[in-house]
Formats: sequence, structure tokens, C-alpha cells
Amino acid sequence: MAKKAKKAKKAQKARTAKVVVTASHLKDAGAIVAEVVVHFGAGYATQRGTEGGPMVNTDPIFGRHADFLTFQRFLVGCTSHNLARGRVTARAWRRANSPTRAQVTLTAFAHGVLARKTVVADGTGTLTSAQTMSSLQLIKATCPGGIGGGDICHR
Repeated sequence: MAKKAKKAKKAQKARTAKVVVTASHLKDAGAIVAEVVVHFGAGYATQRGTEGGPMVNTDPIFGRHADFLTFQRFLVGCTSHNLARGRVTARAWRRANSPTRAQVTLTAFAHGVLARKTVVADGTGTLTSAQTMSSLQLIKATCPGGIGGGDICHR
């Protein structure tokens, strides 16, 4: 029993340990987030295209630039934190057949689809920060833990 308690205490300490995010982590996170945002936008646009409008539409996705910045900062923060903790590695991400990359980009696409459905259901016309984060929570709940949802955006 003491061995189990010691192991649990060690695991808790590892989860709560201060993580040092370096400039390299931020640079890699920026590149990863750029790819994630592209797939999010693709999902949003695909869903918009199923609504009977033109397939090519340059209407804004986010109502305010601040709404996009909130989302982007959240993604960069989560991604750089996960890079610093070793949950994601830039080297693994860059591989063409990376399962992590595939799952995260598929999840981003699904998040874009759900975000557009939320905008339509709410009748807001464009995406708000609250809609983005609430749809992200729904997507994370449906994804496998640790990749593209689940644990990937937990700090």
C-alpha cells in the first residue's frame, strides 16, 4: 500500500511541477497552431458550404479580431506547454505520417465544423470567444485522451 501511495504522490508532483516554456517551444507551437487553425478554418468553411451558400466564401469567421486572438493565445499556450512537458514533440509533429499530427488536425477540422453549427444555431453570424471555447470543450470530450483533445489542451 505504501508503494502505491508513493507512486501516486510522485505522479501528482509530476503533474503539478512548474513547466519552463522556452523560445524554441513558442516557435514550434506557433507553427503547429498555424496548421491547426488552417484545419479549423477548413472545417468551418466546409460546414458553411453545406448550408446552401457559395462554396467559396470570404466572410469573416470571427466577429472580432479579439475573439480570434483569444483562441490563438489559448492554442499557443496549450501547445507550448505540451511541448515543454514532452506530450508533443516538434520532431514527431513534422513527420509526414505522424499519428499525433493526423489526430490533432482531424480534431481541428471537426472543431471548425462544430463551431459553424454553433454559430448557425445561435444566430450570431460570426464566431465569438465563448462559442469557440464551448465548442472546443465538446470536441475535447469526444476525442481520445492525450491526442487532439482529451489531455492535449489541459494545462
